[in-house]
Amino acid sequence: MKSTLFNSFLKIIISLIIFIPFSIAQNNKTRVIGGGFVQPDEYKWMARTWRGGYSESTCCLIAPQWLITAAHVLPDSALYGYPDSVCIHQFSRTNPSPDRELIPIERIFKHPGWVEGSYVNFGHKIDLALIKLKRPAITAPATLGNIADTIYYETDTPCTILGWGYNGYLPSDTLKIGRIKIINFDTCKAHYDKTPIDLVKTIDVCAGYKKDEPAEGSAWGDSGGPLFLELPNGVCKIIGIVKGGYHPETDWEYPGIYTRLISFKPWIDSIMQTSIGIKDITPFQQAVNLIIKENELTISATNASIPKPLINIYDTMSFS
Repeated sequence: MKSTLFNSFLKIIISLIIFIPFSIAQNNKTRVIGGGFVQPDEYKWMARTWRGGYSESTCCLIAPQWLITAAHVLPDSALYGYPDSVCIHQFSRTNPSPDRELIPIERIFKHPGWVEGSYVNFGHKIDLALIKLKRPAITAPATLGNIADTIYYETDTPCTILGWGYNGYLPSDTLKIGRIKIINFDTCKAHYDKTPIDLVKTIDVCAGYKKDEPAEGSAWGDSGGPLFLELPNGVCKIIGIVKGGYHPETDWEYPGIYTRLISFKPWIDSIMQTSIGIKDITPFQQAVNLIIKENELTISATNASIPKPLINIYDTMSFS
């Protein structure tokens, strides 16, 4: 019992710092900046993973049986326990919406480009994971941008963010919303080049506010949440997932870093179509085969030199 309680406590502590890729935060602000609270009937596709009856991390419903999130909000190993279910349309952390859906998780897929256990070369890591549910949700999902939708990443494109990030010294109980914009990548990278974070244009996108604008953006506890556009037809199109930043919250010099989703649309589509394989546009991905058996995870690679830990696929049945 003591060991279980300790592991639970350790998991909570880890979840509090997931927005900071390095232990080098240099300011003392720990609040969600700007924004406001959403209404109970808005953005019902927002969700949170649950484990043992406790709410853990943010994810987004993108298809009836699929959610997307950041890889780093999920455990590196079974030591901390994997989430067992997802609450869709949660709205409040402590008092979820009456019409919420709590659905068990079938499998979790982490992108092979996410290397566990270290934030070295953080910008190069593909901080992305998919969650497959055991049954489809009724709630209408958000959509993802397509590989040709590069226009959405143009400088100053207005975007929206959602999350339960920190509000003072505690995470926000109610889902918050913020209005930000895409920050020019070269400008953003020039600032981050002063830090250990090396950004990659095909992997990372920067979003936040400029020096002379009101402060608004992602912060601690928002990881795994969406960066999206609200189109005139009412569709919410997700183009990024909260990855991190240099400070505990977005500021004008160091905007929030998001995973550039259209770069990984082929991998996302492949996982959702097959549910058993990992493919991507790189030769590395093409060399990997995954065979999943009931209550067992077997990994085989056509190239023995490929390090198996990089495959990063978790079958929740295998670790229960």
